Amino acid sequence: MRNAVFILVLVFFGCSNEKTNQPKSQMPPESDLGVASKVDDVRAITLDHVMDFSQRLEGAFANQDIRLAESLVNPNRVTSHVLTDLGVPVEAQQGMLSAPNCAYVEVTMKNVAQGGEYRLLRVRQVNQELIPLFRLTTLKGGINYHEYKITLDESEVPVAYDCHVAVAGEWVSSAIRRTMMAGSKMSGNESPQGMEVLRSLEVLQQMSNASKTGTGYVEALQAYRSLPEDDMRSKLHQIGAIKIAKNIGEKEHAIELQRFIANHPQNPAGDLLSLEFLIANRQFNEAATAIDRIDNSVGGDPYLHAVRAKVFLAADNLQLAEKEIGQAIDELPEVASVYQIAIAIAMKRSDFNE
Repeated sequence: MRNAVFILVLVFFGCSNEKTNQPKSQMPPESDLGVASKVDDVRAITLDHVMDFSQRLEGAFANQDIRLAESLVNPNRVTSHVLTDLGVPVEAQQGMLSAPNCAYVEVTMKNVAQGGEYRLLRVRQVNQELIPLFRLTTLKGGINYHEYKITLDESEVPVAYDCHVAVAGEWVSSAIRRTMMAGSKMSGNESPQGMEVLRSLEVLQQMSNASKTGTGYVEALQAYRSLPEDDMRSKLHQIGAIKIAKNIGEKEHAIELQRFIANHPQNPAGDLLSLEFLIANRQFNEAATAIDRIDNSVGGDPYLHAVRAKVFLAADNLQLAEKEIGQAIDELPEVASVYQIAIAIAMKRSDFNE
């Protein structure tokens, strides 16, 4: 079970258990390993705490401060929260925790460095808990959303104890808890059930490694398709398969997108993952519907005017494209990728007028 949880955390956060290339002086101290201590205090988290966390996280990405970002969003803290909630003693948790080099933070930081934006969209209240919702955009117009549940660390600093990545489709704690509950029904990793759970997670890691290294796509997809049907329906597995299939070819990509949509209809993760495919295949009505669902799921986002403008641009409907990008510029004058789309529309208009 220790191996199962460890693999799941590495995959969900895109982490590696290899040593980081950061200088030792930049490495998080041992106290940042993230054992949960004050998660029961979530109802005491105020809006000031959430805004402090949000400003620090925005600043970490804007200033390329990876050490600060990893101290605020630490995979081990999420794991420890779930284990504590399930009654696993703190001393027993140490074998399930590590000090991973977290690609989740690194990839986000790279997107921001290349002209993307990481901004607080709003704070939502869910079951008496205040949850900040962030928008990640890339210079090329890509989009994702991150949500965090906040607690206080040993120094009373607000930090995340759970994370929801929109394109992953669920809270990381839910994925870990599901694995732990499955593990509670087996006598050990050597039992048939235990081997099945571990095999499923190893395939998940194989797909994650293929995405990171750019090799082994075909083998990873074959391994996924060899899993039992229930494992293939898992959101994390299906999303991994979609990313792998995209690198193999349009046919395989379409198969996996359709599989996800069939198993998880109207899920925002599927909408985010399928947008580029729908536009490329001129399925403009479906793309517009997907954007509307995304907009509804996040409670409204002015950046989606820019995404709609991309759809209208691809459909050669320049009048509506110009209207949507105009609204995006009015509401988000500081977001660079909005102007990239505006330039593309202006160039297309120029071609039409010649």
